[in-house]
Amino acid sequence: MQEDLGEKETSSGNRKGGGRGMLADPPVRGFVYHAVLYLGVMLVLLAVNLRIAPENLWVQWIAILWGFFLFWNAWQVFSTRKSLDQR
Repeated sequence: MQEDLGEKETSSGNRKGGGRGMLADPPVRGFVYHAVLYLGVMLVLLAVNLRIAPENLWVQWIAILWGFFLFWNAWQVFSTRKSLDQR
């Protein structure tokens, strides 16, 4: 019956044409969660850093390291997604 509606299963089990968008894909949802968590924690750490020791910015090192892992996560999610879409 799905064939009649023009919906096809993708390799990840999501339906194309279902109108659910990219966030229906669990790896993309995980990346978005990771990015929002990164922004929230970095803002809190920046506030703490500026309140306690404004002359010594240590928060930048945490932001750089975690930002690297966030970039790596994005690379894995979207390069894998692109290769699956080409099949």
